[in-house]
Amino acid sequence: METPPRHTTHIPSIFQLLLSGLGILVCGLAAVLLFAASLFSSTTASATLDSNFLLSVAWVAILIIVLLLPSVAYAIARLAGQTLPAIPIKNRYLIAVAGLVLWLVVLIAGNSLANATGVSIVLPFLQMLAVGLPIWWLLETGQRGLSTGSSQRTWGMVSFSLLVSPLTALIIETIAMIIMAVLAFMLIGSQQPQLFDELSRLMTQYSSGLDPTMLEQVSRELLAQPGAVLLLLILFSGIAPMVEELIKPLALWVIAVRKPTPAQGFVCGLICGAAFALLESLGIASSSTGDVWLLNMLQRSGTGLLHITTCGLMGWGLASAWSRQKYLRSGLAFCGAVLLHGTWNAFGLLMGFIPYLGPVVSTQLPVAAWMSQVAPVALGVLALVAFSILLGLNRHLRKEQMLLQPPSEGNSIVEAPTPPTVQGAL
Repeated sequence: METPPRHTTHIPSIFQLLLSGLGILVCGLAAVLLFAASLFSSTTASATLDSNFLLSVAWVAILIIVLLLPSVAYAIARLAGQTLPAIPIKNRYLIAVAGLVLWLVVLIAGNSLANATGVSIVLPFLQMLAVGLPIWWLLETGQRGLSTGSSQRTWGMVSFSLLVSPLTALIIETIAMIIMAVLAFMLIGSQQPQLFDELSRLMTQYSSGLDPTMLEQVSRELLAQPGAVLLLLILFSGIAPMVEELIKPLALWVIAVRKPTPAQGFVCGLICGAAFALLESLGIASSSTGDVWLLNMLQRSGTGLLHITTCGLMGWGLASAWSRQKYLRSGLAFCGAVLLHGTWNAFGLLMGFIPYLGPVVSTQLPVAAWMSQVAPVALGVLALVAFSILLGLNRHLRKEQMLLQPPSEGNSIVEAPTPPTVQGAL
């Protein structure tokens, strides 16, 4: 019989409790303010903010609170010297597969509501399902047959990846974006002073009021310059993937001292990637309306596959370095994750910028012009590559896990001792 842990000052649990509790407090306050702003916007003709957007973000905040509550409960139980049992869910993978059928229904219903006029109370829930169901299936597919570790560690990873990792990545990427924007304007100013003066005038007018037409004009002027396009590719296909692949598995460093096995690192990486993808995709989905809603939901599913696979790859590489001193494997995993992520971003970026790329870009950057034309096919191929990596690592680690398991009682004279475990320990 398992002995409950004694009351103790467990530093990781204290940190987990403070982080998750603060997240619940902030998200709760944000939800109240957003609901109030949505109500005000829907009843005021002069309101400038979209009520559907405010309502969607408010429900995202509520969803984050729900996902943080288990982390709080397990941390409190650990500090109180108690054991909380894991919630038993039989046939989780089959349920996740069934969720994909529901996902198709959600996409059809959501597309209809997104094109309707007025404020929709149901659409935010459909958006959460449209984003969350494929992410859940991918997570269950990646960790199928592998040990998921303690429940407290799982929910602690979720909390950290919802609250810390995205914010850290956003701050670093914003700083890099500002630096790149300054470099782009300096480049244009030194080579084309007249264009620089025109862009400065447009930006001054744009800063005095949010005019989408003027913003599109500025974007067209910038994207007609090969140097600006090249800087964007460097930012979104080079810097951003490196930052995100380093930051997404940040929660794994909390358990680095425990030297997790490669299989444990892979599963933890999948969890971190799924939480990161969920928050990022829900944030983008909140502003999706009209004809682009369905396309955005489908694109976010592909992005979820990318984040889950690359973060699982990173978790496998980091755990291999920590537990088996396979540092070359860790480095190759990082390079592979960045390469896959960066190539995905490059094709996605150029596909979105097809209407804005001028003839000068096509002449001076022929590779970029070609990539923009084959982008849809290339993204499909990359999705297959990412899914193959996910399945391949799962199969490899399941075989490795079976080889490392001690022989069963019927096949050995002496039963292998079972190490003491504490359910819910980090």
